[in-house]
Amino acid sequence: MTLGLPFAGNGAAQALEDAAVLDHLFSKVTTPSHIDAAFAAYDTTRRPRSQEVVDIARKFGRVYAYAEDGMHEDPTKMKQFFAGAAAFTNNADLQKQNDDAMKLFESAVSGGSDGVNVNAEDAVEIV
Repeated sequence: MTLGLPFAGNGAAQALEDAAVLDHLFSKVTTPSHIDAAFAAYDTTRRPRSQEVVDIARKFGRVYAYAEDGMHEDPTKMKQFFAGAAAFTNNADLQKQNDDAMKLFESAVSGGSDGVNVNAEDAVEIV
């Protein structure tokens, strides 16, 4: 999970999305050896979206502080930014997110890679 800033008010939603992916993945974990693959699939799937939410929150903070160049002087630009941010945070296809994570997990535990490796030292590596 990525540390977020409070300006987007999306922390609880991010926690629920994280929990949904983890619940979905761990429903298929049948041995301790699957745990690293589940966390790697979770991280690979969730990190891009959660990082984008952090970036949006950072920009919200800049808008609120009148530090985002030209934003407070252009209501149309501000409206477009807020509408785009709301669409990103509220209109995610969470079923697809869970399915994507599961494909990575199943590939990893069946011996495929598809972007997730678990090395001999049990460290998760995203490739």
